Amino acid sequence: VRFVGKTTTSFTSDMAVDDISINVLKGVKSAGVENLLSEEAHITLYPNPARDYTIVDASTLDSDEIEVSILDMLGQQVYTVSSEDAESVHQFRIPTGTFATGTYMVVVKGNNGEMFNEKLIVRE
Repeated sequence: VRFVGKTTTSFTSDMAVDDISINVLKGVKSAGVENLLSEEAHITLYPNPARDYTIVDASTLDSDEIEVSILDMLGQQVYTVSSEDAESVHQFRIPTGTFATGTYMVVVKGNNGEMFNEKLIVRE
């Protein structure tokens, strides 16, 4: 497989990528398009955009311990909660009222190795 990138300017910095190896590891779930569109595990945020709070619904995850982290766009963790600290194992109410207006990344990790990311927008 060869990917070629061409510039539209007068620069001569065209780029090509050759010799890509794709290895399939035994026991590792694929992340192909068919999996992303299936009814398998996923997370849901609502409301999103959020003002005072958002709910992270991880009820489709097959995990009995879940950790939710909120990262700003610089990758700094601004909030974290685990199922040990929450009222519910699979639903988390995240208080966003003190967050600065902007875009955040919600990272949900299960103790079975599952990990999901979702974009969260916080408004005034």
